Order: sequence, then structure tokens, then C-alpha cells
Amino acid sequence: MDLKAFFETFFHELWIERDAGYARAVRADTAGGLGLGHGYVDNARYREFHKLMCDTFPETRMEIVQAFQDGDERIALLLTFHAKTRSGRPIEIRGSAFARVVRDRIVESENLFDVVSLLAQAGIASTTLSPPAGITFEEAVKTIQRAGG
Repeated sequence: MDLKAFFETFFHELWIERDAGYARAVRADTAGGLGLGHGYVDNARYREFHKLMCDTFPETRMEIVQAFQDGDERIALLLTFHAKTRSGRPIEIRGSAFARVVRDRIVESENLFDVVSLLAQAGIASTTLSPPAGITFEEAVKTIQRAGG
């Protein structure tokens, strides 16, 4: 299975089409994960999260910058989340996702996103945090690509 294509479709249906029913169709009944700010997230909590994000950001899309597939079940994704606030302010945050897919259904997932940047760009919070020392996101992707990832 091409898991990158699976997640491109998943993100399109979930964030462009805003089809919460699609998430129910591809997430296993017992699916769970981490990373939405509530500890372990079951399907009911995931639906709440999706509704909250759709209500908060009237325009969203998820871009897969890089995908690393490990066998038939596991994938790691470098992502950029693009959105617009209700006032039209653009938002872009980066993150990563890790998932396990069995028989075309997500059974586990974990998401890590730059929430401080999201809050600052949305005008909800200000931040005085300095960028982390080291290489930029783009440099990290290029390094991974050069290594054959």
C-alpha cells in the first residue's frame, strides 16, 4: 500500500472537503493516538477536534512535505498545515505525524505541531520565543533527501 497516497486522500477529504464521515471510514473503531492536546485521543475526541478546527479555520489544507514509509503499516510524515482564520489571516505551521495503518484503516497515530506558532499567528498569543538553534526545517528536509530518506 502506498501510505503517502492514502494520507493525501485522507487529508484532502478531512480538511478540504471537511468530511468527518471519511475519518470514521478510515479510522479503526479502536483507533487512538496522541498529540491533540488531550492525552490519548479516541475516535469521539478526534471528531470533536476536527469540528473545532473546521469551525475555527474556515479554510484549511494539509501538505505532505516528505513521507517515510516503513514496511506496509508504518509511515512518518513531515507536514505543513495551512489555514486562514475567520478574518482571512493566513496561518502556516509545521509538524510531523506518525501512523500505523492496517487493512486500509488507521489504528494508531501521533501528531506533533508547533502550537505556539499557531497561537501567535492567529493573534491569540504573543511569543518571545527565539527560533531553536540549529538547522531550519527546510535544511532538515534537504539533509534527509540527500541521505536518501
